[in-house]
Amino acid sequence: MGLFRILFALSVLNYHSAAFFGIFFFNSALAVESFFIISGFYMSLIICEKYKGKNSYISFLSSRFLRLYPSYFVVLLVIFIASLFISQVHTYDPISYISTLLSSHMNIQYLYHLFIIIVNNLTLNYFTLTISQGFDLLIPPAWTISMEILFYILAPFIVKRNIKFIIILAIVSLFIRLMIRTYAITFLVLRSHYFPSDLIFFLLGVIAYKIYVQIQVVNKYVFYSIYLFLLFLTLFYTVVIQIYISQSIDTWVYIFILTLSIPFIFRYTKDWYLDRLIGEYSYLIYILHSFIIFCLLNFVARDKPYFTLLVLFITVIFAIIIHYTLEIPIDNYRHKLFLPSKSSEKKYIQSSSSVKKLKATSRFAKNKTFEKVANSN
Repeated sequence: MGLFRILFALSVLNYHSAAFFGIFFFNSALAVESFFIISGFYMSLIICEKYKGKNSYISFLSSRFLRLYPSYFVVLLVIFIASLFISQVHTYDPISYISTLLSSHMNIQYLYHLFIIIVNNLTLNYFTLTISQGFDLLIPPAWTISMEILFYILAPFIVKRNIKFIIILAIVSLFIRLMIRTYAITFLVLRSHYFPSDLIFFLLGVIAYKIYVQIQVVNKYVFYSIYLFLLFLTLFYTVVIQIYISQSIDTWVYIFILTLSIPFIFRYTKDWYLDRLIGEYSYLIYILHSFIIFCLLNFVARDKPYFTLLVLFITVIFAIIIHYTLEIPIDNYRHKLFLPSKSSEKKYIQSSSSVKKLKATSRFAKNKTFEKVANSN
């Protein structure tokens, strides 16, 4: 799923920067929801197949925090340093906002605002169920990380349950989402996401995993048909789905197709190195691009035809640097620390086979004893 993850990240970059030759090739909100679905699938996969036994819950959460937070903190640090030098005010620009605070007289009010910014950005507000998409986060798209973390906390208690439980929970989440959208519930902050209503997308990923475990082999012609069809819908979403399907259900049509496609696509592409490598850059592009946009707006007008390409180029350069200098070493440490090594897995398999042989031997001995007793009688 690496290619689709990178396409979803690029669509968010496209939306936040500027229209590319006058168009936005994909719905950015749908891209985020698609991320949640894929995340639900991957978390189900690793919880059910990797993290087992004693301390698996703590190991899983610790591993996920190590996956998300180091890169996030590095980008936060870079933004904080940039705020010391960039003073141009831009609407909802976190760099300008914190720069303004730092340059102001440090009275109680400004210190309080600075404290709130620090707390919100360190915790990502995941102790609350409502996440504001405003200037309180120095990395505005990072509100989705808080949703991810909330799901990580709950996932080990959900993904191993039966499909009936998952479907009921998804229906409840969908009902909450429809109530919020239909009646515009006022106790929720405007332009915010409510975790119980976004939970449905993660649960659709869990359902995709339940389907995946039932699929042992995928015919290559079936795979390529599904893969190319989903790729076509993703690249030409604004032409195919938004034009020919009712606006009220267009996103749900894509979500339904994506959910059913993931098990088949992953079964065939899970060992594709290039696909996996491309997908690893999706997170960095996602958390980096808004910072690059804010910086470039001090030098380049957003309406320049090359603005989006410039944002993409610089973002990819930063992503490559962070990936090789930070993420790879941390991932190696994370896998060594929290995932069972091949040697330990081999020992486990050998011990399991020894136990099976011992049981078989004891059963054979019992049968022989029974035969002797029967013959003697």
